[in-house]
Parts: sequence; C-alpha cells; structure tokens
Amino acid sequence: MSKTILIPSDFSNNALVATRYALDLAKQLGANLHILHAYSSFNSAFQSQSVNETDATRAQSDAENNMGEFLGKVGDSKNVTITTSLLKDSLTDAVEAYLNTNTTVCLMIMGTHGASGTRKDILGSNTYDIAKSVNIPLLIVPEHASSFHLERVAFFTDYQNQDIATLQSLKNLLDGQELPCTLVHITQLKDSSLQEQVALLSNWSKKLSQTVGYANLNTELVSNKEDITIVDTALDRLSADLCLLTVVGGRSFFEKLFHKSLAREIILNPKVPVLLTSGHR
Repeated sequence: MSKTILIPSDFSNNALVATRYALDLAKQLGANLHILHAYSSFNSAFQSQSVNETDATRAQSDAENNMGEFLGKVGDSKNVTITTSLLKDSLTDAVEAYLNTNTTVCLMIMGTHGASGTRKDILGSNTYDIAKSVNIPLLIVPEHASSFHLERVAFFTDYQNQDIATLQSLKNLLDGQELPCTLVHITQLKDSSLQEQVALLSNWSKKLSQTVGYANLNTELVSNKEDITIVDTALDRLSADLCLLTVVGGRSFFEKLFHKSLAREIILNPKVPVLLTSGHR
C-alpha cells in the first residue's frame, strides 16, 4: 500500500512552498499527497437559519474555489497522485479526523506562516499542538525554502528515551536510508565537566545507533546557553538541511525552548525544515 503525505493547507504562500517541497519528497519516496483544508463559516443565533445556511454554503464554495486555484499553482505532479479534502472544522480536529480514517499517512508537512501576519502565532501554536497530539512525524517547511534538498540531519537531544522512536521515525520515513546525522547536545556545563558531557553524549549516541540500527550517527557537544543563534550556528556549521527534534512532556530540550519562546522562533522562522516527532511510535 502506498504511503501518503498529509498537507494541512491554508492556501498561503508558505503553504504553497511546503506543498512543492512535499511533492519533491513524494517523488523520492513514491508516496501520494493529500491536501487538507479546514474552514469555518459565520454562524449566529441572531441570524435566521436560512442566513446561516447561506453563509455555510458560501464558505464551502469559497474553499472549493481556493483549493482549485491552489492546485493550479503547485506545479508538475507527474507520477504523484494528489487528492484533496475540505473539512468544516478546526485545524487540529480536521487533521485528527482525517488520520482516524486514513492509515497510510506516514508524514505531515506544513508551512510556518499563515495567510496573514496576524495568523503566524496561531499557526505556530496549532503546529505545536498537532505535533504533540498525533503519532506521525510533522515536517515544518520555512517560507524561504527554494526546493527539496536532504543530505545532512542535525538531531538536537536532551537524552530523552523517546529519541529512539524519533530516530526510528527518520529511518522509516527514508525507507531505511541512512543520511549523515549529527546528534547535538547544548549544555552550559554547570553541573559536570566537559569530559563527562562528552562521554554522556557518546554513550547516548551508541545506544541510539545500536537500538535503531543507524550507523551513520555522529556527535557534537555545544558548550553554550540555549539560544536561537546557537541553534542556527550549529545548523550552519554542520551544513544541515534538516533539523530533527523530539516533542515530549516535561522539561526536555524542546519543551524548555518552547517555554522560553525559542521553540516558537524555531517553528515560525526555522533556518531549515524541522522534523518534529512526538516520540511515541
């Protein structure tokens, strides 16, 4: 059975960039694409039923027209089957409803910026909520991504057991292909020496490699504070074109970044595409 890449879309420019990225990835994986759009209509108890029904019909018609225009902009879809659906629901509920009835989805791909600047924080929050509530990987594509390119991965870790499932998800997504992947840990070395941290990271890398069967795994210890510039510098130094993160509860690396609003910066303005997994596979 063919794999499916799910693309929740609001028809914005970033959604178009993400869809084109997904199309290139689908060609490489031999996967299908499904574009899902969640919409709403104005409904008021102060309006008559007929007026509310008219508003609902208009909202559905607008969604259908926008989907048609969006598909016309996607580009060459040769050898890739593209299907669509329109659901009158919230984004998170629409995604969950689709996933409950479609078991072939192996990945979701979303952009970071919505149709208007005022929606950026909302979309970012929805992206985070989706990443925590579903059990498939979520790939976030920045608006400046020009084309699909995937050769090196930077995997930021805080030694969570769920990292095993995250690395396995990457391997499964690539059908067993092992891209060069560098395990990165950021620490200020307050409670231990450099040698202890190097050993800890090395042992964690060995455990992940042996458990998942992923041999092409390197390590890099970054002695600094957790900051967006440090993350971006590491991505540049490693020439990474994919950032890999595990989303878990508690005070994990990603969770700490989120509470400091740094994860929000990574999600809304990522330097490279970011692959999030919930770590529950």
